[in-house]
Amino acid sequence: MNFKIILIAIFINFYSFGQTPYIEYYENGNIKIESAKKDGELTGETKYYFPSGKLERVVHFNNGKMSGLGKEYYESGQISTLINLKNDLYHGVYKTYSKEGIVLSSGNFANNLKIGEHKKFYPSGDLKSVDYFNDAGKLDGLTKTYYENSQPNLIANFSNGELNGERKSYYENGQLKNKSTYLNGKANGPFYSYFENGQLEVETNFNNDKLNGKYISFNKEGGKNVEKEIINGERTGIQILYYKSGKIGEKSFYKNDKLEGEYFYYYENGQVKVKADMSYGYILLRTSYYENGAVSSECIRDDESGDYNWKYYHRNGQIASIGLKLGWPQDAQDGEWLYYHENGKLYKTALFSYGGLTDIINCFDGQGNPLNKGTFINGEGVVNEYDVNGKLIKTVTYEEGVIVKD
Repeated sequence: MNFKIILIAIFINFYSFGQTPYIEYYENGNIKIESAKKDGELTGETKYYFPSGKLERVVHFNNGKMSGLGKEYYESGQISTLINLKNDLYHGVYKTYSKEGIVLSSGNFANNLKIGEHKKFYPSGDLKSVDYFNDAGKLDGLTKTYYENSQPNLIANFSNGELNGERKSYYENGQLKNKSTYLNGKANGPFYSYFENGQLEVETNFNNDKLNGKYISFNKEGGKNVEKEIINGERTGIQILYYKSGKIGEKSFYKNDKLEGEYFYYYENGQVKVKADMSYGYILLRTSYYENGAVSSECIRDDESGDYNWKYYHRNGQIASIGLKLGWPQDAQDGEWLYYHENGKLYKTALFSYGGLTDIINCFDGQGNPLNKGTFINGEGVVNEYDVNGKLIKTVTYEEGVIVKD
């Protein structure tokens, strides 16, 4: 059969079924799509190409929709994907491959839903994960994931798309990382987490996805970090924080997840560092101490405004400063603040507005002699800082009442 006869045969084959050849091209002249059309829709075997001319994908169309086995390729010619299709939906076995020909994933679809066993693999070929899906396309059964060294990463059980039963995760060395139990997708029951050395890190309990019961965390050496009570996700009762040495660092009380009653913060030697009376999470009265037991600061809350009157003390017991801090913005100095030298003499008077320094009224040495306060005016400029003898010790630059250079 000569070439002319072959062309006539192809022509008759296409047109006897109402098909016409269809070809699209890239701007470089290479074929982009090679197929046929029937009633304006792609039909039969259709090939897609890379701009280089290499085959990219082969699919089959039936009535304008993809059906049958589809193949995708890397530009090198190595196959990248095998997928069965039905009416444009994934339906049947699928596999993906690396450029080296290693299987990267495999599984089954039914009408675009994952069903049955699905696996993923590392480029080395080692198993990465195994999942099981029910006919509704939801995770159902045991899910396992693995590190590249084949050690387990996660083992969990699913039922109709939700976690149900025991869930365990692991470190790459095979050591258990955490263990919990789920019911209908929510954490319920004991929870344990571990350091990589196997030491217990956290021991607690969940109820309906909320922390519920005693919560204890540990350091890598086995000592306690935190111990507290939680009810339905809210801290309730006593909470204790520990130093690494095992000494108590903080003791507080909660009600409905808010600090209530006495609060204590300790130096590691056991000396009280901060003592406060709390109500609904707000400080009513707070006193801080130096390590020698002397008061370093104290504040009391104004019930009407919610603001705080503060006093700070030098280590010798003399007042260092007195002024007001706003309840909101929290800890923002406001109004007139008086500062004193360690000998009890007035050092300077400053004005604040919502945390920003606005003016320095005066400045004195320890004998009451006036000092140059600096160039500061209306929240801008330099403030001079002095010691009790009137010696300049530093300059501080402000912009819009905020320190920009110290």
